[in-house]
Amino acid sequence: LSPVCLGSLRRAASINAEYMGKILVHYINWAQKWDEWIALDKVDTRSTVRSTHTTGPHQHQAKTNKSYSGGSSYSYGGGWSYSSHEAGTPEGIGAVGLRNLGNTCFMNSTLQCLMQAPALTEFFLTGKMQKDLNRDNPLGKSGRIADEWQELLKNVFSGDYRVVAPRSFKKVIGEFAPQFMGYQQQDSQELLAFLLDGLHEDLNRIKKKPYTESVESKGRPDDEVALEAWETHKKRNNSIIVDTMQGQYKSKVVCPDCGKISITFDPFMYLSVPLPSEKYKTVQITFVHSNPEIPPKKYGIKCLKIGSIAVLKSEVAKVCGVPANELVVADVWKHKAHRG
Repeated sequence: LSPVCLGSLRRAASINAEYMGKILVHYINWAQKWDEWIALDKVDTRSTVRSTHTTGPHQHQAKTNKSYSGGSSYSYGGGWSYSSHEAGTPEGIGAVGLRNLGNTCFMNSTLQCLMQAPALTEFFLTGKMQKDLNRDNPLGKSGRIADEWQELLKNVFSGDYRVVAPRSFKKVIGEFAPQFMGYQQQDSQELLAFLLDGLHEDLNRIKKKPYTESVESKGRPDDEVALEAWETHKKRNNSIIVDTMQGQYKSKVVCPDCGKISITFDPFMYLSVPLPSEKYKTVQITFVHSNPEIPPKKYGIKCLKIGSIAVLKSEVAKVCGVPANELVVADVWKHKAHRG
């Protein structure tokens, strides 16, 4: 039997008429619910000699003929490999899986998100990108990243595949960014930044970038300054990425000496969002009453991380019902008051 269906055959021990003339097959490493009774006259068609292959009773995609080539291409029984797409009708247009090429889930998750940007995806699928393709841009990638992204989108939204292997796309990315050449885990945000920058320069409508200077407010209204700064930015950067993925943020600097205010508007494509930090911590304390007849008791006191001893005493006073000014705080080390 094949590895997935490797099993042991034994005649039925029961004299129950239902099982007479049958053999019970138990598949090794499978739960008992998959055990199967096979009639003796069908044993020859349902079993074979050990170390040979059979499809067995289960509808399971088994690893039967595995090959390895160049560190990235695996082939499996069933007609597909890590290097190829899996044909089939997807559950919805664009609802297609991306095959993992090693540890490339960081790439697949990034691409899946970017593919669902309607304006950008439509721009590539309708062929509008061809008129903006700038293969001579020295900051671009000769249009190759844009070409590969378009090809990947066509496969994903064709309706012909359930799973797409982004092998060719990854190969081109690795040629221009060696850190993504292998099949190890990388940073998703770094890949997204490189991809969007590459698409922007490959599709930059500006053939010759003029010299520009930063725009200062000089007391003018924000709307006026923002518009001038954006127009200045677009003199050097004008692409579908700028149209759909970039914006402006306002920066205000005040000189502490002379009080001069400088307001600028800068373009951005990513916003770093800090993770919220916990402001409080729990301090484990042991309350020892001045009355020796009252036994010591342990408490967990919630207080600010940057709080002072006075704040801690105030919180302890609320819990223990004693005046804060009568509390004495000390560190205990090896059962002795170490520092007060």
